[in-house]
Amino acid sequence: MSLKRIFLLLLYGCIVKAVTQDIRSVRMFKMTGWQLSCANTTCLPFATTTVLNIRICQTACLNQAKCKTATFHQSSSTCDLFSNIPSLNGSLVADMSSVTMLVMAGTRIPPG
Repeated sequence: MSLKRIFLLLLYGCIVKAVTQDIRSVRMFKMTGWQLSCANTTCLPFATTTVLNIRICQTACLNQAKCKTATFHQSSSTCDLFSNIPSLNGSLVADMSSVTMLVMAGTRIPPG
């Protein structure tokens, strides 16, 4: 009986370790009803993809180490990923069908 418990604990530990090794974590600040709109080319998205929902857009940003900001457009189901946004002052415009998300500094695991 004791050998069976040890085996099950060892198996459980291996499964948990395998699952947690690939989990990435990040905290994002969400701004519903706003989208990035820049007058210059320094803040164009480095990637635009079609996604099913906002969670997939967040994951797309998380999977890119250089992603600092993402905008999900609910009307077109597109996700814009940005790497270099010098300042949000004057870069945000109201758009009720968009959600802009900013990666909070120091929350990316593993650090990018």
